[in-house]
Amino acid sequence: MPIPDDLTTLESKLVDAASGGGIAGPEPPYHVLAGASWPRELTVRAELLRALLVSGPPTTVSADRPLQLRGARILGAVDLEAATIQRPVRFDGCYFLDAINLSEATTRSVSLVNCQLAGMSADQVEIRGNLGLASTICVGELRLRAARITGDLLLDGAKLYGSGGIALDGLGLFRATSCNRQDPLRGLRNSVPLSRRYWRPKPEWCKTHCTSGSCAIRRSSEGSREHHVRCRL
Repeated sequence: MPIPDDLTTLESKLVDAASGGGIAGPEPPYHVLAGASWPRELTVRAELLRALLVSGPPTTVSADRPLQLRGARILGAVDLEAATIQRPVRFDGCYFLDAINLSEATTRSVSLVNCQLAGMSADQVEIRGNLGLASTICVGELRLRAARITGDLLLDGAKLYGSGGIALDGLGLFRATSCNRQDPLRGLRNSVPLSRRYWRPKPEWCKTHCTSGSCAIRRSSEGSREHHVRCRL
């Protein structure tokens, strides 16, 4: 996919950062809850992100240097289904209007810090590194069915709301490191402040009931003691 000709200032800076290994975007703080109303100069089109990640501009920097974008509103769906991404990706304080699709993609580490996502579909993704969602809000479903992550799944401070009914679906999720099969939701239990509408596992439950490393968390009614949890044992 070619890089568009009519680039905004921030998009031009992102292309330069992709070539030179820098960071594109304004300095923090970022108020992602108001991201839908951010001005046009903070907008980056999803099609440009795909072009940079899949083909990319000529670059002299190491493939270990991440593509880094911060404080941007991403317009359009970031569709990377079945794509091969050769470098790590890091988003800081970005607002994604539409869901991210990483299904069946092969990629290096993906980090979204202090972002807001409409959702993420990453079934059968292969991530050679970490998937990080630290302090990120995911409004829709975070779907990781049969995903393979060779590093860590980092959910410190994340908020998963699951507006469609499921906050996290990790059926068949495999993590090569930091994966205690008796405690597959370790990251959630230790660090994710889930809304009261969602089930929050206790250590005793995980160690007693769950050995598969794959669970789905469903929304329960506010104030109810009944929790709708699907787990593949």
